[in-house]
Amino acid sequence: MSSIKTNIILNGLNTITGIVFPVITFPYAARVLLPEGIGTVNFLNSIILYIILFSTLGIPAYAVREVAKHRDNKSLRDKFVVEILSLSLMLCMCAYVAVFLMERFIPQIHSNQTLFYILSLSIFFTSIGSEWFYQGIEDFKFITIRAIAIRTLAALSLFAFVRSSSDLIAYGFVMVGTTVGNYIANFIHLRKYISVKDIEFKDLQIISHLRPALKIF
Repeated sequence: MSSIKTNIILNGLNTITGIVFPVITFPYAARVLLPEGIGTVNFLNSIILYIILFSTLGIPAYAVREVAKHRDNKSLRDKFVVEILSLSLMLCMCAYVAVFLMERFIPQIHSNQTLFYILSLSIFFTSIGSEWFYQGIEDFKFITIRAIAIRTLAALSLFAFVRSSSDLIAYGFVMVGTTVGNYIANFIHLRKYISVKDIEFKDLQIISHLRPALKIF
């Protein structure tokens, strides 16, 4: 079987499980947490998703293209990955300023500040998650196995720890755990591909990637 066919199958399996797991878990969560609880979590999470959208600025799509372009040149690829991670962390810090200001000045968020900060963990882990790297090198086997394992663990955690309408914090951890788990695995696995020992950090051109990423955004 060609690598293209394998990648298509793995990507399709990842997409299908991404659809199936919410179909299984959401009715349970909605029944336990009731409309008010689900509404609160979804409202706060939607704000976090918008912050992530504006803090990534098109970097994931841009980075996939550039990693694919340099996939056979390890030194350039390693340097690019370090530059993108550095830029992502800089933008992440700006995003958390927005998180703090919203929590302080928007009453609906302030009244659920613990849950809001738990959900905001997605911002940091998205910035270091490097999903774009694995897409660029077409390592769909890792992406798919990791995603299915994390989704399964998240579903089991939901059924184990979210048992009543007062378990909003537990539900928040389960929701953010899917993102955090995936991106921690990504970051740890990155050591298999990336070496920083030969990179001259004074030669990094971090800001140079901002304009092309913004064009995609």
